[in-house]
Amino acid sequence: MKFIILLSLLLNSYVAQAVQKQPVLNDIKNFRVHSTNFASSGLPSDEEIDLIAKENYRHVINLVPGDFSTNEFQATSLGMTYHQIEVDWENPKLSDFHRFAYYMTTFPDDEKAFVHCQLNYRASTFAYLYQVIVKEESQETAKARLLDVWNPSPAWLEYMNTVLEYYDELPNGSVNEK
Repeated sequence: MKFIILLSLLLNSYVAQAVQKQPVLNDIKNFRVHSTNFASSGLPSDEEIDLIAKENYRHVINLVPGDFSTNEFQATSLGMTYHQIEVDWENPKLSDFHRFAYYMTTFPDDEKAFVHCQLNYRASTFAYLYQVIVKEESQETAKARLLDVWNPSPAWLEYMNTVLEYYDELPNGSVNEK
């Protein structure tokens, strides 16, 4: 009888492992889709970088300062491009968004781009700005996605307004500067 119970327990354990849920993009911290070819999230794990590649994202932009050479190696070895823009949390610069917009506009329209930071606060802010400035999406629609992730601090609201004002003054909303 003990043998049957042990066998049953082992079999149940094996079945539970076999049907274990496969990871999906929505499992990544604060994952959000901004368009069919653009998403953002918090910092993905190594396993999640593999998943991003499997979901046909071809470009990764990391907005976190620091050494991410391992992540870069992993992303590029999976066939993705990898760009890092070290956005200082306490002092984001207009040039940070310039670089981000430059990269995003150089990616082919039919290829998917994935942007991340620590918690998707910087990334969702940059996504909001990109969708409004470059993709000419309504501020209300883009802001709803932003607010679904976080409520920007006064400093980040000021940054957003600075970027919006800068691009509003450019002819044709030009973003192709580094």
